[in-house]
Amino acid sequence: MTGRLSGREGWAASIGLIYIAFVLSLMFFLPLEVAGSGTQGPYWSSTSGGSCNRYLSSEEGARNLGGTEWEVDLGEDLDLALAVGNDGTIFSIERGGHTSVHAIGPGGRLEWESDYGLDELHGPSVSPNGSLILMGYSRDHDHSVLMMLDGSGLPVYVKEYPGRTFFPPVADERGGILIGTYDEWDDRADIIYIGPSSHPEWNVTFEKPRYHEPGSVLPAISPDGRVYFTASFMDDHPMCISPNGTLLWGGEAYLVESGPPLINHDENVIFEVEDGLLCLDPDGETVWRTSLARSPSSNLALSREGLLYFFSGSDRIVAVDSATGEIILDRSQHHEGDRILLSRDGTVFGIGWDTVSSWERDGSDRWHLFLWEDVHDIVMGKDGTLIVSTESGIMALKGDDNSTILAIAWVALVVLSIVSLLGIACLYRRWTVPPHPVLPSSVLGPSGAKRVRCTRCSNIFPVPDGIRYITCPRCGLVSREIW
Repeated sequence: MTGRLSGREGWAASIGLIYIAFVLSLMFFLPLEVAGSGTQGPYWSSTSGGSCNRYLSSEEGARNLGGTEWEVDLGEDLDLALAVGNDGTIFSIERGGHTSVHAIGPGGRLEWESDYGLDELHGPSVSPNGSLILMGYSRDHDHSVLMMLDGSGLPVYVKEYPGRTFFPPVADERGGILIGTYDEWDDRADIIYIGPSSHPEWNVTFEKPRYHEPGSVLPAISPDGRVYFTASFMDDHPMCISPNGTLLWGGEAYLVESGPPLINHDENVIFEVEDGLLCLDPDGETVWRTSLARSPSSNLALSREGLLYFFSGSDRIVAVDSATGEIILDRSQHHEGDRILLSRDGTVFGIGWDTVSSWERDGSDRWHLFLWEDVHDIVMGKDGTLIVSTESGIMALKGDDNSTILAIAWVALVVLSIVSLLGIACLYRRWTVPPHPVLPSSVLGPSGAKRVRCTRCSNIFPVPDGIRYITCPRCGLVSREIW
């Protein structure tokens, strides 16, 4: 026979059940993991998007993750690319079948939304004067459209170019725009430079890289105006165009991968090659070449100290000295990464299929967030917040330093866990083990005495003669049979 719970056991058991429900709710609604010594607050998801590689090496600072600042729900099954305006406005474009453009203001407020009637959108990019630059494609007319929008989404410049969009538009420091188009029938591609006066200044024609999808290639522009990109002579090779549109050299001796080039602090250019990385000077001469066990699986991001960070094989984080090619860091990490972002202090952020993660400069874990939906893009806001897009919207992760609050919360959780385990143990004991007997006190006489002492709570109470079971009126303990 089993007995009833005492008051104290009942309270402990109740707390245990409440704690179990709380943990289950965390598992289903707040799937959160903390790794390493970093701090992290609650999270929720909201968006999807993608981005050009030039936006994935931010000069803005970032703080420890402290929760969500805002979210914007924009729909379902979205593919969003993000950019940050000069005033902090977050721009997003839908690159799938919707092709809408959104502007998100302070606090996650949707400032405006527009659809320009195009079948594809590439970008976005922000010019030095704050204009939003987009490149679109119309299937009906088989031409690409370059658009510059003002802060309210109104077009201030629109020009058509024959062919499909080859890569997203790139704005340089002068205010010029670099665009690319290609012909689907003869694999001919054009790189066109539109100067700050909005007039084309030069056009270079070449063979389109054979294995590149539209929008997957992004050139790099050096501070002196040179343009580095990947083009084909039967295979993909590095190319360089002068500031006035002259083809300076094409590295037929090198076979490069589809990843876009990156310019280091010495103004040398780094390409991905089949077995690692290749660094060339402005004249096309080799500076260094580094072999890797596996090629980069993400974009390349350059730190202020000149370290080149990237993911290798999706499960390793690697850092290479961009000046010498020396491998500084090669560390395994538990979460896949296919885009990488650096803050000003060197903190590493990355996104995988359904995660947002952060690492220290030495590759050690800080935190990981599981969003349980596709993650497409990550950028750094002007105030140091992480802006993430997923398949349903956009969310901002604020960087408040909440380490003290989190420490107190974790201590409270530990104490609650101990109390809950004690309560669960009481439940197990009372529901599976026969109860303790209420034994007659040896001081007060043998069984059948007029008063007995409870062996649990020490309560002394009168008992009538001739009964088989005794129940303590204070704690409810029921004895075994007494003969």
